[in-house]
Amino acid sequence: MADTSGKARNRIAAALLGVAALAVTSACSTVDTTATTAAPGSGSGSGPAGGGAAVVVDAPATTSSSAVYLGARNGAFAQAGVAVQAHNHTSSDSPLVGLLGNAYPIVWDNAADYLLAVQKKLPVTVVGLSDLGRPGQLDVLAQADSPIHSVRDLVGHSVAIPGTTSSCALTIPAQLRAAGVDPKSVKLVPVALTDEGSALQRGIVDAACAPEPFLSTIRKTVRTRSVADQFTGPLTDTLVGVYVTTADYARQHPDVIAAFRKALAAENTALNADPDALRKAVPTFTKVDASLAAGMKLPGFATNVIDTAPLQKLAELMRQAGMLTSATLPADVMAADR
Repeated sequence: MADTSGKARNRIAAALLGVAALAVTSACSTVDTTATTAAPGSGSGSGPAGGGAAVVVDAPATTSSSAVYLGARNGAFAQAGVAVQAHNHTSSDSPLVGLLGNAYPIVWDNAADYLLAVQKKLPVTVVGLSDLGRPGQLDVLAQADSPIHSVRDLVGHSVAIPGTTSSCALTIPAQLRAAGVDPKSVKLVPVALTDEGSALQRGIVDAACAPEPFLSTIRKTVRTRSVADQFTGPLTDTLVGVYVTTADYARQHPDVIAAFRKALAAENTALNADPDALRKAVPTFTKVDASLAAGMKLPGFATNVIDTAPLQKLAELMRQAGMLTSATLPADVMAADR
């Protein structure tokens, strides 16, 4: 039984104090993704692979977690041997709060937040890799009449970013370093994604770094120019998200982990193969309307979901940005499934 006492919640909150909350990329709603109507609290059970209730996966209803929402609906997870139900993560708290509180057995998490949790030695491990940054999906925008034309022009200016552990907080400093510019010469200002366009238009910030679909929304409401596409060159395929579980759950349910990975890899491969189908599906599990979804840039999805190389690349970016003291990954960073 999950320990839901006040003391337990306080311990979890204390453990997560230094881990930034997930910068949710869209305020979305979701539809029921399976025929199973398990309550969130039943998430500690396993699916057909373990003979229990459906595995409830807590994930924001965004393109990042498309594989879970669509795979649960189309039967990909059931075919692999595990019943999955997607639960829409809308809380401002890190998904790790629900994970460590035993509310959910698997959660989608910002990969940078996960690595911060690993540095704090929290008992979490990766089930599988989720989405990867692709060109056009994350961009720094300035107003059309701004003197800012390139990453070098950002010196002495302020840039709105979704959060201190967002991809923008890593890629902008990396691009500045590559251009021979001191990252400290640019002020990164955390601004809610829904407010970035307004902050840019009103001159509160000089530029704004935003992912899709907010990127497309800003471009429709503010006259802007692209300053620096973030997921290009060596930053292409930078890891954005991971599916995470606790070390205890992974040890107790290796069959569930194996089945989940099998389905995730198949679904990620299918999403990469037919981006237009994904664009058409986006409005069915998010609040992004069809006209916006039709033109938005999409992330890539990891097909080798247990590859530690993307985690290592991200850890090095975080070390260079001063977020991690070391880029060395622990041996158990990826859950065993046997």
